[in-house]
Amino acid sequence: FVLIVFSYIYLSDKWTLNYSYEELMALPLLVLIFNLFYKLFIDRCLVCFQKIRMIVIPVLDVLASVYVMYLAGDVGIYFAGLLLWYIIGYSSRFGNKVGFIVYGITILSWLTLIYFSPYLRQNTPLAFGWLIAYIIIPLYYFKLIAKLHRTIEQLHQEVDSSSYKAGHNPLTNLPNRFLFQETLEKYVTNFKENRQKFALFFIDLDGFKQINDVYGHDEGDQILTEVSQKIQSVNGDTARLGGDEFVSIVKYDEKDTLAKLAQTIVSNIQKKYKGDKGVLLSASVGISCYPRDTTSLYELKKYADEAMYSAKLKGKNTYAFHDPLS
Repeated sequence: FVLIVFSYIYLSDKWTLNYSYEELMALPLLVLIFNLFYKLFIDRCLVCFQKIRMIVIPVLDVLASVYVMYLAGDVGIYFAGLLLWYIIGYSSRFGNKVGFIVYGITILSWLTLIYFSPYLRQNTPLAFGWLIAYIIIPLYYFKLIAKLHRTIEQLHQEVDSSSYKAGHNPLTNLPNRFLFQETLEKYVTNFKENRQKFALFFIDLDGFKQINDVYGHDEGDQILTEVSQKIQSVNGDTARLGGDEFVSIVKYDEKDTLAKLAQTIVSNIQKKYKGDKGVLLSASVGISCYPRDTTSLYELKKYADEAMYSAKLKGKNTYAFHDPLS
């Protein structure tokens, strides 16, 4: 605004202006004062009235610029492109909603300027040429931005989908071993901050290979899906390591809680597949505790795996805790 006003003050010896120097200087001074107070306000409260400011400030910019163009007379036409910049600039910064508001205010302000400005009334083709530019160019820009937003949204969806697939098993939709490792590390961080103990369950299906061999992989896949749902119903933080192996991370305060959860998992999975004469499907569960057994994630997984094999040696279809003496 200051540059605009000083420009036509400088040119006032070449163009006839009907305003005194003091009248012309009033606007830039007011703008400078307003900007100073606005800057102090923003420094103190960045988010105060944010949505209102997003609309009010662009509208004030347009109205003030049009008023300066009216005062400048024929010199003001040199700054007509500034209004296009307001539409495109504020749309890029705040979104198409604000852009359309500035777009409407700009067209109304320009029509008002045409009506009151002697220079524009005398140069009708120029005035309406700019009006057409104000109408068409932003609409084309809005269309391009909308297309760009759709493309970006589609790319985000593809990235999210790829990220999900990279961290989840496609059959069961459970986290895979890589995402499980990240989750396990988060539990360690949570323990360091909140002293929340947790245990690791290693779950291996008994009889699954026989079912796969006898009834086929399609039936086996169906069983894996059902088992994953049963384990998740007991504890949400469950992952599939591969094959018929699953892991669960469980927060706990007392060891008895872990025993009850493990028994629930074993009971839920136990099933005679294809009737009484079919293959018995069951689960062996190994449990290691953090930090009681170890504070090493490598050893925590190793101990849970060893405990799972201890459960199998007990006859399967049961659970076992890590025993440092075994």
